[in-house]
Amino acid sequence: MEKKYKLIIWIVIILAVAFLIYYSITRPSVSEIKLGTEDALAKCLTEKGIYLHGAYNCHGCEVQKEMFGSAVSFLVYINCDIEPTKCITGLALPYWNMDNNKTIKGPAPLNFLKDKAGC
Repeated sequence: MEKKYKLIIWIVIILAVAFLIYYSITRPSVSEIKLGTEDALAKCLTEKGIYLHGAYNCHGCEVQKEMFGSAVSFLVYINCDIEPTKCITGLALPYWNMDNNKTIKGPAPLNFLKDKAGC
């Protein structure tokens, strides 16, 4: 009788390990999930005319861009050192322009940007 229970326990353990290995191989990684989400958000912001304003030597600007990872290439980034006429004078950087001359001061969490932009 004991041999029968030991065999059942070993079978359950082997099946559990096999399932865990299969699950870890087939599920998408967290970075893949984030990348798709960041791409979609960056494209949505750009389509809605919501641009990131920043400048050289702006630590917050770099932090904001890093939040998007490789999806930063889908954003429109306005460097206020190069294009000051496209920026609001006296406003702390970075910021995002929104409708009706509203701005979001950054670095802003991606979920916050998503909600405010309606993306």
